[in-house]
Amino acid sequence: MDTTPKYILMCEKAEEIRKGKSPEWLIEGDYYCEVSEYPFDNELLIKLMWRHKGLGRAKKRIWLPRQDQLQEIVAECFADLRSAINNFGLWCCHKYSIYQTGQYEDSFHTGEQLWLAFVMHEKYQKQWHEEKEGWEGE
Repeated sequence: MDTTPKYILMCEKAEEIRKGKSPEWLIEGDYYCEVSEYPFDNELLIKLMWRHKGLGRAKKRIWLPRQDQLQEIVAECFADLRSAINNFGLWCCHKYSIYQTGQYEDSFHTGEQLWLAFVMHEKYQKQWHEEKEGWEGE
């Protein structure tokens, strides 16, 4: 599970994937990043949500979707999950062939980062811009 600062930022900026959902919708097995409301406890905490444990008081929670959750989200754009995975492979090959020639600025280092970029591309026609630290229309 990717808990790097880059993935946390990508998830925070990907507002579309959690549109209309509040932190209370987190379910057992979900990962999220919690920013404490206490100034002395300023570290980002990565937590695994368990249904029997209540959500504590926090200034902010950022959902960190797992690969399987990202696959479920993007599967809605295709006939089935197999088609989504096939298209993911084609998209990765295309993006990385462009990247190696220096035309594509983004680089992703984990499966979650790649799948989130694919979700944002397919569902929302957005691309991650490293320098701007955000998603922008393609």
